[in-house]
Amino acid sequence: MEKESNINDEVILQQLSKVFVLNTLTVNERKALFSLSEIVKYQPGEVIVNEGEESHYLFVILSGTLNVKIKNDKKAEVLIASIDEGEIFGEAGLFLNMKRSAKVDAKTDTTLMRIERKKFIQFIEKHHRAGMKTLLVIIYRLLHRLRESNEEMVLEKKSNFKRENIDIDFLQFLNSDDEPPLVF
Repeated sequence: MEKESNINDEVILQQLSKVFVLNTLTVNERKALFSLSEIVKYQPGEVIVNEGEESHYLFVILSGTLNVKIKNDKKAEVLIASIDEGEIFGEAGLFLNMKRSAKVDAKTDTTLMRIERKKFIQFIEKHHRAGMKTLLVIIYRLLHRLRESNEEMVLEKKSNFKRENIDIDFLQFLNSDDEPPLVF
């Protein structure tokens, strides 16, 4: 990781206007948030956050692509997602003192803006309306992800439950007493 100090501020502000979570902010509000943030660069393979570590940063991907990985039950890393320019990650770190649920590393050369929880709170205290808009969009995104996860779990449970998986003796018992057969 390399902290960047000589990136053109106007270029970064232009990139921030394309970030879904920040594009409702005015230019001055984005400038205020940017002034409390750090710009960091990563090369392919460099780890941004490790699964299990605590981090209080929200990250904005200004350029590049990241891999999101978790360890399976055999402790092998499994790629679960790739995230690209204009996306954010680490939102939970703004709200909770909890360990990261996944490892995130750079797939390509990547430039991130990161803001620490205390600095984000300073932003909210000084820019109430902008802070509220940003928090509402973050909450919306978190709820959207939760809904997607719930839908995936329901689909997985439905797909795991098949008639052929039921023991034939148990099925005969269930369908006894001249009742119409159970349909799964």
